[in-house]
Amino acid sequence: MNQHNLDKNKLAKLEDYLAGDLPPAEEKQLRQELATDRDLAKTFELLKKIKSQHRFQETESRLRKAMERPTGKYFREEKSPYIFRRGVFIAIAAMALLLLVSKFIFQESDVVSSLAAEYLSPPQSLSLFRSGESQQGGQQEQQIIQLYEAGDYENALKLMKDLQSRFEAEHSSEFYFDLGILQLFANHPSEALGSFQNVKTGHTFDLQWYRAWALLFAKQNEEAKAAFDELATQPNPFQKEAQQLLEFLP
Repeated sequence: MNQHNLDKNKLAKLEDYLAGDLPPAEEKQLRQELATDRDLAKTFELLKKIKSQHRFQETESRLRKAMERPTGKYFREEKSPYIFRRGVFIAIAAMALLLLVSKFIFQESDVVSSLAAEYLSPPQSLSLFRSGESQQGGQQEQQIIQLYEAGDYENALKLMKDLQSRFEAEHSSEFYFDLGILQLFANHPSEALGSFQNVKTGHTFDLQWYRAWALLFAKQNEEAKAAFDELATQPNPFQKEAQQLLEFLP
């Protein structure tokens, strides 16, 4: 019972954190836990995806209600019941589009999201900041680390882009790998693919792994499957996960 209550309390904290309602002291503690607890971090990522899908469903619900009200903004008063105005057709077309998106696109997206929640997690830390170069950094680097550990990849990405000119050519592979990671987890897969192309040295298998996910999120399914298949057929830290993913990918 205590464990169950703890889980409920933790989930409530995650929801408050996403809403920006968590007190600073609790927010700091939660960030530390997210950085060290892989299961909690996965739960946090899944919760963000669920809330994103919930917003889509709310939009669809509002459109349905608007169509059901004859005096709503999608309808204009007309004495003749047989003449439809332009707004009605727009509403019907919009509803049809939403239903098609929900039926075909979001079903596939749900599968990918579920697989990502189970198999995909960010590196424990950004590789650039594990090097000696980062020790010469300052407040901006610390902010990036804190945002990354808290799962705030979008704001970490904004700060990371400001650092590009500060690193010499021999450190560019580390920078572009981390930049790609932030873009991937901030839901910019196409940009992540571009950054991963600039990684010239190191990160052999982890680069293949995260690039395969970027391809999948960018809806380049065949290329993604080929990348996962390459990982599945040779010894590497991601071989088992890649083999399992290939069984479930749409």
